[in-house]
Amino acid sequence: MTYSRKALTPNHLSCLTLALSLLCAPISTFASRQTDGAILNKGKQSSEVYISSYTCDLTEAAKRGKLEPVNGYTSEINQMVQILAGVERRNAMLVSEPGTIRNVVVEALALRVASGEVPGELQGKHLLRLNLKDIFNAESLVVETRLDGLLAEVKRARGKFILFVDDLDTLSGIDAGPNATAESLLAAALERNEIQLVGGTTGGNLKVLEARNPGIARH
Repeated sequence: MTYSRKALTPNHLSCLTLALSLLCAPISTFASRQTDGAILNKGKQSSEVYISSYTCDLTEAAKRGKLEPVNGYTSEINQMVQILAGVERRNAMLVSEPGTIRNVVVEALALRVASGEVPGELQGKHLLRLNLKDIFNAESLVVETRLDGLLAEVKRARGKFILFVDDLDTLSGIDAGPNATAESLLAAALERNEIQLVGGTTGGNLKVLEARNPGIARH
């Protein structure tokens, strides 16, 4: 099925804002859709065991025809591409009401990357959707090992991957070692410019996130 603006009705509209740092882009509207959470990574190198285990490679899924096409939303996706292909602060935040809307936008971007319809800075990139339930379904020290391993693999890839973390605000309550949370580990990696991130949250939770962890909001 193809999704377009023409199919929208008032009952299906959600608001989505692309935010960079504390500056928010104009509000846009998108259609909501169920996404396939069962896409598995295939053909990964042995050096990417954490990536293979705890993420879904949306770019690879797009190449294999596993993602449904999304029509429309050209200006909004162009804005996201501009942020991610920028020179500084190349991280984006998707802000919308709860639902699948943020996944739709990221999948649309993955389709563009897979078809080569992006600037040179994004050519060959792989959009990885983090499987929160899988990586955090363990004791804190195990979570720390998994998250550290994942971030290390992303860092070693030297810009190959863009990590998509939906419901970013939920990471604050997840212990990842004696003195750290999953959120603080992610913020530290952003501070060192080791990863590129697309985050997702709601408008209300974004304000809480900005107050609690400016390191994530700032980047």
